[in-house]
Amino acid sequence: MTAPSQDDHPLYAKPKPPAEPPANPPPKRRRPLTAPSQDEHPLYAKPKPPAEPPANPPPKRRRPPADRPYLTWLLMAVNILIFLWGYLVPGAELKLFVAGSLYPPAVVLGGEVHRLFTAMFLHASLAHILFNMYALYILGSQLEPLFGRLRFGLIYLLGGLTSSALSLALGDYDSPSVGASGAVFAIFAAQALHLYQHRHLYLNAQAQLRHIAFLLGINLFIGFLPGSRIDMWAHLGGMLGGLALAWQIAPRLLRPPATVGDACDVIVRMENGVLYTAPFVTLPYLHRQMALNPMAVKTISETPPLRCVALGSTPHIIVEKLARSVIEDTIDSLVAQGIFESLFTRVTEAEAAGSQRRTGGGKPATREVKIAIPNFRPTSVSDLAKLDVNPLSRHLPALTLYCLGLVAVVALSIGWLGA
Repeated sequence: MTAPSQDDHPLYAKPKPPAEPPANPPPKRRRPLTAPSQDEHPLYAKPKPPAEPPANPPPKRRRPPADRPYLTWLLMAVNILIFLWGYLVPGAELKLFVAGSLYPPAVVLGGEVHRLFTAMFLHASLAHILFNMYALYILGSQLEPLFGRLRFGLIYLLGGLTSSALSLALGDYDSPSVGASGAVFAIFAAQALHLYQHRHLYLNAQAQLRHIAFLLGINLFIGFLPGSRIDMWAHLGGMLGGLALAWQIAPRLLRPPATVGDACDVIVRMENGVLYTAPFVTLPYLHRQMALNPMAVKTISETPPLRCVALGSTPHIIVEKLARSVIEDTIDSLVAQGIFESLFTRVTEAEAAGSQRRTGGGKPATREVKIAIPNFRPTSVSDLAKLDVNPLSRHLPALTLYCLGLVAVVALSIGWLGA
């Protein structure tokens, strides 16, 4: 083997000469030396004039006066003012609790029956009153316009007295209790019963009932845990009182009259005779559902060129207008996208005639579209309340018996505990 020479070795290689610059190098791009004028500088730019308002601005959507829950606001104000008085005035909180809390020995031995009522307006802590007032606001905003102020007030007050009576009879004898929870649970139970009785009228009744059952289950579970300071007998008394009162005096609504324009059931017949059905709705229909119940429509998902929303467990297809051409074009789009069977439900001839639905399969083919009975919803809660066929006057004897039974329960509890 021969070693490489010094000329070939990279360590002894001569450096290459530098490359010669081009004959005509391109000119360098330099920033202009002239400063921008004040008109061009952003700091001196003149502000743009405000956009002119439209000639005919759309009217603001406001809640009708008949739908405003004035009694709910009044009850909230009374509870909050009493709490603030005890919280801000030195020594007032102790005096309020001593004079107004539901203390069984004071009721049994001292005959201070007024504590059954005054305990409904006292609260033990800031979190206690915040939870109760928030629940009262949510429930009262929905139920007071529908039930009417008199019925709503009766269920609230008599349900609260029922909770105090059951707490006196079965609760801890040596522990005082306060709070509007019993009255709130009475309204809660009244709402659940009303939804169950009118599950054919509210599209999302089943979902709301499951939500109510879940909340009630959590409250009962927490209340019966060892060491819990929650008066569960008061909550159960409020629930029972609310159910009994709502069964008697709550409004019973008829199905609204059919009105063509914003919602309908569409029945599609395939070439093989298979029937499918789905509800088609417009945006004004959804807006009214949201006004009647904030939980009715939570989200509106968009899948171009189709928009679909689930009210309860039933998909509703949103269209611009309920015209046959629009409905047929939408059905063609669903078939082309391969999602027809996921939104439509297979039905039989009898079920199609009765607008009943059940699940099933089938392959879309040549279609015959039929627009069935429209599903109408009122524009406000007060309009829905006009469909009530259960006047309060016919239940005065039942209310009288309920009040007498409540007095009897309190009297028997005092006699039994004082013996």
